[in-house]
Amino acid sequence: DFDPGAATFNMTVAGLQDIFVTKLTNAGVFVWARKMGGTDTETGETIAVDASGNIYTSGGYIGTADFDPGAGTFNYTAASASIFDIFISKLDAGGNFVWAKSMGSTGTDYGGCLMTDVSGDLYLASEFEGTVDFDPNANYNTLTAAGNSDIVVQKLSAAGNYIWAALLGGTSVEIPHGMTLDASGNPIITGFFNNTADFDPTARV
Repeated sequence: DFDPGAATFNMTVAGLQDIFVTKLTNAGVFVWARKMGGTDTETGETIAVDASGNIYTSGGYIGTADFDPGAGTFNYTAASASIFDIFISKLDAGGNFVWAKSMGSTGTDYGGCLMTDVSGDLYLASEFEGTVDFDPNANYNTLTAAGNSDIVVQKLSAAGNYIWAALLGGTSVEIPHGMTLDASGNPIITGFFNNTADFDPTARV
């Protein structure tokens, strides 16, 4: 039940675990709730809102998931049947589907930190394994992790179009856990790393 008041607004998962997005007023009164997912596991890990009230979420999903929380269907299928791929979803201020994007490899790929700037562009910091095409549309802009998992920071437009992606990492494990933007819109990322990692993103596409 996603209505914290006296009324009831129940949602039921389609599989093991689904993504939810819910909106309350600044007084804590229920406005709406939406769910996205499929027959396996999907998890929403980060959320951002732009100046127009559009809502962006990212995280990971396994198997086939429907990212349209309304009556329509907008499915993506992960590259591996049992390992997470990255998703990015955009809903409008009313919780209606606008678009969704997917990126991933046969390794673990996971969207962890998301921000929007004053122009409405998106910055996403993710962990990834193997080789991933970080252009979620028709073109190919690939990066290859040097170790078990690396960090990628990418920029997309408000329409979900690719702008750039940059690689941070080394031969072991690097994972992002937080991101903010400074007054000029530059992304600042924190997380953790093992052994030796290169934080100058010379590997940029």
